Amino acid sequence: HRNLSANNVMLTSTGTCKICDVGLAKVFTQARRMTTTVKPGAEPYMPGEVLIAHTEYDERLDNFSFGVLIMEMCLAHEPHPSPRFTQEEHVNGRRMMALIPETNRRREELNELGATHPLRPLIERLLQAQADRPTIGEIHSELIALQASGAYESSVSTLHGAEAVSTRLGKELQSVKEAVDEMRQRQTQSEEHLRFLEQRLGQTMDQKLQQSRQNLTTLFNQSIEQSTTRSVESFGQLQHTVSSLTAAQQQVQQNLGGIITSQQQLQQNLGGITTSQQQLHQHMTASIHTLQQEMAQLRQDSEQKIDSMTAQLLSAIRSQ
Repeated sequence: HRNLSANNVMLTSTGTCKICDVGLAKVFTQARRMTTTVKPGAEPYMPGEVLIAHTEYDERLDNFSFGVLIMEMCLAHEPHPSPRFTQEEHVNGRRMMALIPETNRRREELNELGATHPLRPLIERLLQAQADRPTIGEIHSELIALQASGAYESSVSTLHGAEAVSTRLGKELQSVKEAVDEMRQRQTQSEEHLRFLEQRLGQTMDQKLQQSRQNLTTLFNQSIEQSTTRSVESFGQLQHTVSSLTAAQQQVQQNLGGIITSQQQLQQNLGGITTSQQQLHQHMTASIHTLQQEMAQLRQDSEQKIDSMTAQLLSAIRSQ
């Protein structure tokens, strides 16, 4: 089949399983070996050998997919294995990709299945490498043995429990859909109410805008009138100020003329003072010269008198 998955298994009204979608199916014979060129089937249901190029595989590919399908039926959810490849260090230092064992990739789902589940040993064997995987005849025999032992009923009960969970989830999903529909209705009502409010608000805003324009026009006209009145008053005051400044300028010019006249008189007086100063200097020079002559004559007379008195004193001393 090469594409076995839950999507390709149908149930009749009596509960009989029918495998469909055989577009990828091929007849396998010992003379015709199959090798991987294009990956067949859905990846979560495919074993590792189909992902390696030019690797031979056989009908046990479907056995692997059947094991995944049994686990999905028991867990009631789609398989979600971890990444298939990992990197490992090669002997020559190159990093090579290596396949992770399927039981390791699906460890979380196997743990969810439980260690005591009667179908777990069969599922784990079906997840093994191709050489260790049981044939479809062995699988059929083991399932018949499980059914005869009564352990099979446990797995059926688990499946019924999964169906109950699925039914409950369906009801919850329906409730969620109804809640979403109700929210959409409320959203529609809110949008209509919002449009009504926007319309009312738009009319109110137009009225307020018109009133504001009128108020602004009135205020502007009043401001223009007041500004004009103040401008006229200011112009009259400015003319008065200009007249006062003109009179003050004339007075300053008159005062400036008097200052110029006084300056000329001062210059004349300074000329007279300079002449008087020169005459005073000449007179003082002459007086100083005369005084020097008189002092020299006085010094000479004093020296003569001193010499005369000294001679008289010496004569008196000798006579005694």
